[in-house]
Amino acid sequence: MKKFKSLLELINWISLELEKTNLFDDTVVFEGDISRAKISSAGDLFIEVSQRNEKGKTFKINVFLSRYYIKTLIDNLGLKNIKELENKSWNFLGKISFWPTTSTFAIRLQSLFPLGDSKLEKRRKEIIKRLKIKGLLRERENKLESLQPIRKIAVISSETAAGYGDFIKNINKLKNPPLIHLYPSSMQGVEVPINVSKALKRIIESKINYDVIALIRGGGSQSDLMYFDDYNLAENIAWVSNNKIPVLTGIGHEQDITIPDYVSYMRFSTPTEVARSIVNQIEVFNNQINDNFQNIIYSINNIFLHAEFYTKNILNNLSVLIDQFFEEEKNKMNVYHNSLTFFERILENSESFISKELNSFDFISKYINNEINIIKNDNYNIEKTIRNLFEVYESNLLKKLNDYYLEITKNSPFSSFLSGGAVLVQNSEVIDSVYKLDKKKNLEIKLRDGEVESIIKEVKYYKEEMK
Repeated sequence: MKKFKSLLELINWISLELEKTNLFDDTVVFEGDISRAKISSAGDLFIEVSQRNEKGKTFKINVFLSRYYIKTLIDNLGLKNIKELENKSWNFLGKISFWPTTSTFAIRLQSLFPLGDSKLEKRRKEIIKRLKIKGLLRERENKLESLQPIRKIAVISSETAAGYGDFIKNINKLKNPPLIHLYPSSMQGVEVPINVSKALKRIIESKINYDVIALIRGGGSQSDLMYFDDYNLAENIAWVSNNKIPVLTGIGHEQDITIPDYVSYMRFSTPTEVARSIVNQIEVFNNQINDNFQNIIYSINNIFLHAEFYTKNILNNLSVLIDQFFEEEKNKMNVYHNSLTFFERILENSESFISKELNSFDFISKYINNEINIIKNDNYNIEKTIRNLFEVYESNLLKKLNDYYLEITKNSPFSSFLSGGAVLVQNSEVIDSVYKLDKKKNLEIKLRDGEVESIIKEVKYYKEEMK
């Protein structure tokens, strides 16, 4: 037996004992008739649900909804005011609460779905019509391949939802998965439109350059998904997707289509399909990077082959020019030889004359010596000319080859690699500046004969770059 000094002590004990159970954690679903609906002085909605059994006995329970979600409830049900809730049968979804002040149980409403005929489909068509008039409907099918490689993802979902777990599991199949930030939100019931809109706002205000936003929720019944069909939510999604960050929707099953699917950048049937498409987009880009890298290597090798070919042609042309030069000099030597032969004949035929005319002989001797000096000087000039020619050509050839090499590699991030150095790669991106480094990620060093994976311990910035 337990004794209590007061009623308050008894009620507090009951409340504490109830909290030890799972009573308040479980979601309950039931059907009932709304006998009364009213707004409290604080602006909250109180609903009285009643049901009569076979013996004619009536059972009642209160249902509570915060004032922040009343308008969303009324709008999504296509009602004019809360009085239209009364005297109709509904499907309720919520959690049990204990109210100590009245010692009663109540249901904290999460979702309300009409039984029988409703105006939901008509209201849904009206929302689509309004979105079309404002030009917010997606008019073409987009592809993830048209976006930049996805590296940062903002996810709007419930952290405990199975759909979110499937999404993460598939994304993590990548060798280097993208960064994922979860923005938790209710994904069921009357809280959906407001909470998802708040999550979108937090994403934009974060100033993080996300590549995509994934709005995901696993399958469910029509009553679970009906609150996604909200005009204000659709308008917010359309604005973010068209002006800020592409929004990808994966809500429900294959057959489920909600209003956000009409205004998002792309619609997928399930959260798993969203993840698989992102994985495929990243892998396609990685393959393109590898292909481009191989093409660059091939192009560089091809350029060097052409350079070698052009160099051989230039050397051949130089050889021809040298041969022509020597041929011309040979002809000059023949002329000098003929001149000497001519003077030799004069000497042979004019011995007597020479003996008589010593002055004339001296003159001829001086002439011959002069001619010999000319020949000597010409030989020196030939040697000097050839040497200068080789030096000028060698200098010009090396300068042209160096200029050519610098021109084809000056804007390449692989210039150091071509000079016997290495290429730094991180997150499948070639790093050419310390400002592009992610200090938390490993760094790949690619050399001609292998690769090295390193850990960044420290990054130093040059003062000139910091300015």
